[in-house]
Amino acid sequence: MDRRATVCVRASKDDADDETLLIYPNFELPFRLVTDARKVGLGACLMQDVGYGWQPVAFASKVNSPAEMNYSITELECLAVVWSVKLFRSQLYGSSFTIVTDHAALKWLMTRTNPRAGCISGRSLSKSTTLR
Repeated sequence: MDRRATVCVRASKDDADDETLLIYPNFELPFRLVTDARKVGLGACLMQDVGYGWQPVAFASKVNSPAEMNYSITELECLAVVWSVKLFRSQLYGSSFTIVTDHAALKWLMTRTNPRAGCISGRSLSKSTTLR
């Protein structure tokens, strides 16, 4: 094996030992959905504690459209929650899960009665959902 191949193999082994490897979901256990938003994009991490602390099941991100870049940061945080719940709906459907997001956005989401088209009111979320 040449030097370049050896370096690649070692790097692959190091990556395999990394704690950020994805785990398989256990649908009997609750999930945690961590979301974040910036003017340029949204991010989410679906996590689960299967006995070794919270570990990632899946990561997701997206670039905001030019229209979304004009949203306030609170609206973007709300959009991140809506987008990530829709994205991970097949894993979350029928499961208990907690959404972890910015507190100010949470308060706004829970009290909003007439949300923008891209957002939902807190009352629309399933009773099995906890917002933090």
